[in-house]
Amino acid sequence: ATDGALVVTGMRNFNDGRSRFVLRLQPDGTPDTEFGTNGVLDIVTPGGGIQRGWLFPHLLPSGNILLTGSQFGPSGADSKLYMLISDINGVLDTSFGDNGTYYYYRSNYAFNEGKASTLLADGRVAITAGLTNYGVNKTSVNVFHIDDLSTQSSDHLENTGTLELFPNPSNGAVTLRNWNLGPTDHIDVMDLSGRVVQRIVLPSYSIEAAEQQIHFDHRLVN
Repeated sequence: ATDGALVVTGMRNFNDGRSRFVLRLQPDGTPDTEFGTNGVLDIVTPGGGIQRGWLFPHLLPSGNILLTGSQFGPSGADSKLYMLISDINGVLDTSFGDNGTYYYYRSNYAFNEGKASTLLADGRVAITAGLTNYGVNKTSVNVFHIDDLSTQSSDHLENTGTLELFPNPSNGAVTLRNWNLGPTDHIDVMDLSGRVVQRIVLPSYSIEAAEQQIHFDHRLVN
């Protein structure tokens, strides 16, 4: 912190369950007993067998503390990234996200334990976490703009999530996710010189769907 204090996170057994906690240590190493409740801010794990991974603290320019982490449980819907904001006194901001917690989840994917979290200079935060899709394990990097998260709940993610295009490269079939293309939109396929070699009009049944698949003739762009 700007005053020389140190913010520390960890895990402990608490009220017959496991919770992540946050401590604020004074510059001399002694606990700040005015932080949270008796010097501890507990981030309680939800029920239903859900576990939470490590909690990463970040000091915001405002002096508040951004806490990022991941949780995983018996279903993909339980496996999410999450973020919270605490003030300098260890009081959570309940106006942030959905009643104080902002969740990020992806349909058909399950996040497992977070590996790292970095606060970027432009006001964004990048969270690295494991990601599982139908038994295939990957490492994902997920970037969020904190100002955008402060006024939107987790339901927002299903409708206007990050734009995705995969697989890339492709041999002719590409899936677009969260592009929200309408009936007047089309897609131009261009070669390396910028020449339009194919124009694709989306079928009416896919308009404004969360995921849209297009097919192009890969021989045209070779």
